[in-house]
Amino acid sequence: MEERSFQIARRPRILYDRLGLDQEEAMRIALIPLQVTSGDSKATLRAMARSVEAFHSAADLIVFPQIEIPGPGDTADKPRLDPVSLLHMQVDVTAAFAKKRSVYIAAGFWETRESDHYTMLALADRTGQVDVRTRKLSAEPATANLGLSLVTARIATLHAGICLSDDLFEQALIGTANSLGLRLLAVPIYLTASQEGEAGPENEPSPLAELRHQLGEVARKTRAHVVAVNSLSGEPGAAPCGGAWVYGPSGQVMDERALYDDTPLEFEV
Repeated sequence: MEERSFQIARRPRILYDRLGLDQEEAMRIALIPLQVTSGDSKATLRAMARSVEAFHSAADLIVFPQIEIPGPGDTADKPRLDPVSLLHMQVDVTAAFAKKRSVYIAAGFWETRESDHYTMLALADRTGQVDVRTRKLSAEPATANLGLSLVTARIATLHAGICLSDDLFEQALIGTANSLGLRLLAVPIYLTASQEGEAGPENEPSPLAELRHQLGEVARKTRAHVVAVNSLSGEPGAAPCGGAWVYGPSGQVMDERALYDDTPLEFEV
């Protein structure tokens, strides 16, 4: 993967009066539509490392999307690992990034093992301590018991959380977020779409349109900022299509990155 240089654009400070924050207490956030390399976890981790190096001095929290981790083949010469052992390895590396550069990192990882999918949320703090939530998704949606995966922490003066995109459609999420007093909810995404069908908002893939509507609904009902960032791939055909969005407490889009745009999005609350 080619090296990329980032131009960090300073965003205006927003909503200080509404949130009762001084400028020194604002949380600075960077959403990274990470360029992923299918089948090459090491290349993807190198891309994460470059993003942390580029943004750690300008952000309190760096949010990455859901990242696919390819599992080992079930061959005779390869030992069979625990289904989530590779995911834990990725989380350990993410925690090391956070500790090295004294920054909070939120990310999601997922892996397919035989007929099942495993997802893991991770929220690492500046000391390298990390909280995770793991979910097994059955290959047959009708039999899957999703539950609610929500990881939270206090960052600066804000109570922040991270959840999966499926959680946005769970009725329990609103009540949980309100009871916790969340003021920021980060949503890592892995959403695929064909570049041929993306020509503007009116032609957005229907899953994306539905997800974006729900992001706004959750923001409005929780009176929190809801941010989402999607994985990005340069591979042809249906592939992770990128994009990043910031919804304000009114449920309206405050800032965004277009699909297939790998430019990180910075803002402050």
